[in-house]
Amino acid sequence: MPVYLHHQNIIVRKEALEKHYEGGLNSFLKKYEVKQSKNFNEHDQELVSISSMSEEFIPILNDFELMGLHYDEKKDISKDYVVHLRGEGLSWEAPWLKYNAVYAWHSSRDEKEFERVFSMSAKEFETFVDEECSNGSWAIW
Repeated sequence: MPVYLHHQNIIVRKEALEKHYEGGLNSFLKKYEVKQSKNFNEHDQELVSISSMSEEFIPILNDFELMGLHYDEKKDISKDYVVHLRGEGLSWEAPWLKYNAVYAWHSSRDEKEFERVFSMSAKEFETFVDEECSNGSWAIW
């Protein structure tokens, strides 16, 4: 399942959080209240997305830097995380991420897996995710 792109998103690879974030992935998910479809912060099998309408990302980005998540300022690329701004795209290169105007997904996934999701409006997507989560089939995505 791809993650939905809101006004501003920090998108980070779960593997990087597990390896570098103090307390691992579960600590990050709990701290930022990442819940599938229950708020604007969400995750799929490979990615976590934190959404914002303001500059509240700065402390998170500072945490990432202190904890050793990869960002090469000279090459303007990251192996671990990226900021996406609606209407502008990615703030730096993230070769592990694919996206369109509405969704982002890990580059290891085939876009064809998401054809059903891509055809939905945002409201239809929220309803779909709620139904999938309630019946336990979210994990198949």
